[in-house]
Amino acid sequence: MKLPDTVDWKEECRRVTDTMREYTKGCVTPICSNINEREGALHGTGAYVSALGQTMLVTNDHNFDFRGRSCAPDDLAIMFAGSPLFYHVHNSLYAIGYPIDCALSRIAPEVWTQAGGDAPAGAAIAEAQLALAHDPVENELLFFEGYLGEGQTLAYATLPDRMAAHVTQEAPVPPEYGDERFHFALQYWGDLDAEPSADQGLPAPKGFSGSLVWNTGYTEARSRGQLWTPQDAKVTGVVWGWSSSKACLIATRIEFIRSWLMRSLEVMQASAEIRVE
Repeated sequence: MKLPDTVDWKEECRRVTDTMREYTKGCVTPICSNINEREGALHGTGAYVSALGQTMLVTNDHNFDFRGRSCAPDDLAIMFAGSPLFYHVHNSLYAIGYPIDCALSRIAPEVWTQAGGDAPAGAAIAEAQLALAHDPVENELLFFEGYLGEGQTLAYATLPDRMAAHVTQEAPVPPEYGDERFHFALQYWGDLDAEPSADQGLPAPKGFSGSLVWNTGYTEARSRGQLWTPQDAKVTGVVWGWSSSKACLIATRIEFIRSWLMRSLEVMQASAEIRVE
């Protein structure tokens, strides 16, 4: 699809990035190995998703491993919107490896409420906001955000400053890095970045693993002559990899993520860990 010739591409990318950043505020968290009450070692990024009455931390399977060892839940620290504190992940970890590379941990309702998660800015992503399948129109803008600095020991107070958000477009999946049946790729180089420093290139995306990818719906709306709003956006995948030589990030398609999340909730229900509402 082709946008009207009158569209200022760079300005619209900035606007979409800023709008989506505000729209998703509170849904995203860094995931850290807890070192002490002030510091953690950054693993990657996670998001809060609500389905079947349950709020979950959703991220990559490999974010639950660090420096060659598997992390127990209490090793991990996350944050919630509206709270300056970090919280331990206390509930069981459910995970699936490559090619899906996804993991979840249920957030107890009392923890979510205590941490301010019931505030509008901290609302979890609803099941209805998960696309049924990754199927953007041609030239669609895709949005993602995450925390930079994987492997670094960082003061918790500085982590909000590590958040970076971008819009980009889809790219071919390098066969040596992914499988197009399960994955799609995102262009990740300076020319298509919406940030003011784009002419200097982009930082290494270490820490973006676990970032949700949103199909903004911007190109589709504008090509139809409709006004775009962030409510048009749907989650279309989860980032798990990076190819510097091919200048792209690799993400798992939402249909596989969605299916696995629902199966995991069914397992929790069968084991009486949860009651599905």
